[in-house]
Amino acid sequence: MAIRVVAAALVLIGGVLHLNIWRTDYSGSHLPGSVPGSFVVKVGFPVNAAASLVLAIALIVLGERLLVAVAGVLFEAASMVTLVLSRGVGIFGWKEQGWGNKPTSVLVLVVEVAATVSLLVLATVAVGADRLRRRPRAAA
Repeated sequence: MAIRVVAAALVLIGGVLHLNIWRTDYSGSHLPGSVPGSFVVKVGFPVNAAASLVLAIALIVLGERLLVAVAGVLFEAASMVTLVLSRGVGIFGWKEQGWGNKPTSVLVLVVEVAATVSLLVLATVAVGADRLRRRPRAAA
């Protein structure tokens, strides 16, 4: 259960970081709609935060289920790929300049890597638990 709580907490922290970055840097008048690709962060960041909340709740409520762990890994992987692409070639017209100008981006990446590792451990635990449930019991 501990790994499930750690995974849920890390996923939720990633979502809170996205929401905070959106609130301080990208919402409303902070970022004019005329900036190329601005919809990526104006919409993507709150969607990431909401999905993080739903995933964290699912991790706690549904327990050590492989499907939830795999969904979490895919979600975190997509978030990390999007972040890295935004610092390189760009994504849907949105491009950030390097990593130094937004130190919170590095923090988000660290949290997402940690969340992915914890979700992979959770997936391994879920597979092991499933195998134990399916193993035939010896007659007494």
